[in-house]
Amino acid sequence: MRSLWFDNAWQHHFCVYCLTDPAGKKYFGISRYSALRRWKNGKGYRGNKRLDAAIRQYSFANFRKEVIRADLMREEAERLEAELIEKYDTTNPEKGY
Repeated sequence: MRSLWFDNAWQHHFCVYCLTDPAGKKYFGISRYSALRRWKNGKGYRGNKRLDAAIRQYSFANFRKEVIRADLMREEAERLEAELIEKYDTTNPEKGY
């Protein structure tokens, strides 16, 4: 049996991604899984009511999906996500989710 004390590889598998709707509004997120697994073809955002409504309105197929960076440690991914949210002002409902 492998010890987690020796196996820190799981810490390096975070990605930062961006979803952009057809109107140009953005959502930045992180995942410790692959972006495809996180996105669940648009079904992974039911907890974000505004984003979920936009996915239903536009269809997830019409969102631009980008992986910004992959293979990051959690802290790196969280820092990059926060920087992108601030840079693009995506907490502003007119600009993002």
